[in-house]
Amino acid sequence: MSKTDVSGLSQLGQNVEAPSSPETAVLERVPNGNAGTDYVVRFTAPEFTSLCPMTG
Repeated sequence: MSKTDVSGLSQLGQNVEAPSSPETAVLERVPNGNAGTDYVVRFTAPEFTSLCPMTG
């Protein structure tokens, strides 16, 4: 895939349904036109719930 070739992507710019489970989810890579640049990504969610697998 070249720096700007997004022809192999099926979800970019499309209205897609949420996957029914993590196993059926599709994660597509978008080419980085600025290779060598460091990025910081912040995900913000109004609620995050976690369940400890050890203590429940």
